[in-house]
Amino acid sequence: MLKIDPWLLRGLRLDGTFDVADVGPLIEAIQAEGGEVSLHFERVRDVRPEAAEELKRPLDEMWESGEVRPLMVWFHVLPEKRGAMADTLVRAGFDMEREGPYEVIYMGPPRAPRG
Repeated sequence: MLKIDPWLLRGLRLDGTFDVADVGPLIEAIQAEGGEVSLHFERVRDVRPEAAEELKRPLDEMWESGEVRPLMVWFHVLPEKRGAMADTLVRAGFDMEREGPYEVIYMGPPRAPRG
């Protein structure tokens, strides 16, 4: 079970295990933040692959519908957990942030080239 707490001026602080049942409440918390939010996974012990995949789907829908713009989500993880958690998020379709070694970023689905 994932505990979600607003963290003043820093985004959302998460604690526990991120499972599929936590996706709905996390999406609601992201929407309440206005779409641009940092998710602090430093206290998260595990990210279930199916939960990461389920999270990406509504984020893509919000991006494509324009429901929340800009929609950018940063996942902050601790160095010792970075490998497993970041790999799980990247396999689900999130992008590794190139500027910070302990972040994974969501910036919407890739756009089809025009032409």
